[in-house]
Amino acid sequence: MEFTFLVSGSQPEPYRVVFTVDGADATALCTCPAGAFDRACKHRIGLLQGDISRLASANPDDLAALATAMEGTDILEAMRFLDEAEDRLEAAKTAVAEAKRRLARAMGRDAD
Repeated sequence: MEFTFLVSGSQPEPYRVVFTVDGADATALCTCPAGAFDRACKHRIGLLQGDISRLASANPDDLAALATAMEGTDILEAMRFLDEAEDRLEAAKTAVAEAKRRLARAMGRDAD
């Protein structure tokens, strides 16, 4: 099963994102510079998260079918790992901000 999307990016021409799913085997390719170097680009990640804000093609309903097709793939498992890591990062940022506030109170002035 193949899903193709066009997404807006930094170039005038939309990027092409193609997901191919065959059972538990899946690939996700993007024509953006990050995708060309096999990096996790925001276009693929955004589509996997159901974000249609950059979608330039007229197939937003295909995202629901993509989400269903991706169940049980290593890509979806890696996305869950990323989501958990981002949650931990946000919690750490909150903890650091609180630590700075406590330090500022202890020093008698506000922290940046």
